Parts: sequence; structure tokens; C-alpha cells
Amino acid sequence: MPTEKITSLEELLNLIPGDKEELFAQLDCAVRVYLVKNKGLSFGLLVNPPGRPNLFKTETIQKYSSALKLFKKLSLPVFSLVDTPGADPRVEENDKGMIKELNELTMQIIDYPWVKMGIVYGRCYGGASIVSFPPFFGGEEVWALEGANIGIMGNQIISKLLGSSKRLHSEWKENSADESEDLSDFVKAGIIDKVISVSEFNSHFSQMISSIS
Repeated sequence: MPTEKITSLEELLNLIPGDKEELFAQLDCAVRVYLVKNKGLSFGLLVNPPGRPNLFKTETIQKYSSALKLFKKLSLPVFSLVDTPGADPRVEENDKGMIKELNELTMQIIDYPWVKMGIVYGRCYGGASIVSFPPFFGGEEVWALEGANIGIMGNQIISKLLGSSKRLHSEWKENSADESEDLSDFVKAGIIDKVISVSEFNSHFSQMISSIS
């Protein structure tokens, strides 16, 4: 049976129950920020929109930081829907102090005192994993939707980088053969807590927010 795919921001937001008000809309669009109100519970929502590159630029990281500062002041739970390949590797981003901003965001995530949880619905590579709020950063759980891609970087990029070395490429191919497409190896390793389908998402998410209301 083909894996269900989310193709639009509207479709993704429709999976999240409640009335949504977008915040910081004028800032970088690789992440969208919402205040959600549902049955007496308010929570923050961070979303990488579907169908976009969503590379983390310095401005992207700063927007995450601004959102977390606001949600912390409001004492709100926060949920992060992740689809990003990671940081923008261009020199100009490094010159803007991206590494410093990323370190500061990491500290904010670790210190965030309220419920925080990540759901990977697309790509989650490299340093982008911090916005999935893993348990070792104090997150509740990490979920993945069926078809999500998690790792150091995309397999196509790894294959290209190792293409000039037959030995390294062969070793990588051998090791990658042990990876499971259904992410069961990540569940077994405790990197993610469970894998769910798009059709199951709303009920699982509703149960989660009911447990913290």
C-alpha cells in the first residue's frame, strides 16, 4: 500500500486540531510559527512547510529562537513538525554567525521548561534533529510519519560524496543495507518513539494534547 504523503501546508495544518494564528509571518519562511487554541488549551506550533527546501539559514534559526522565547514567556507546550535537510552550507551563512545562533538555539531547547515534542514528517538530517526536540534535550517523545527520512544527510548526497572512493562507497552501501525503510531500526535504537501513518496522526496528536491539558 503506498505511503500517504502531505503535499501542502494547509493539509498539514488540518491535521492539527484547533484555531491557529500565525506569528512572525514577516520573518524567514523555512519555518512557520503558530499559536494554537484548542478546547481551552493553548500551545505553540513550529512547522517546516511541505514542498520547500527549508534549509536552515541564520534567519531561520533566529526565528525558532524568537518563537521559543515567546512561548516560554507564555508557559506553553510547543510542538515541532519537521521537514528540513539541515543547515545551509554556504560561506555567507557561516559569516553571519550561524553556528553561534545554532548553539544558542540548542541551549534554549534544552532549557525550555514546558512540554516540547517533535514530529518528523519529511526530512530530518544532521543538526536539524535539534528541532525534533529529542528526549536527551528534554523532549517528551519523537514521532515520525511513514515515509519520513532521518539520518546524517540524504543517501544521494552521501553516495556522491563517497563516489571517488570505491572502498568507502562499498562500505557505506554494505552498512546502509541494514537500514530499514520503515524506520523500525530507529525505533529499536530509541531515536524515535513510534512511526504512524498520516491517517492515524490526528487521533494520536489529539490524545497527546488531551494528556497535557
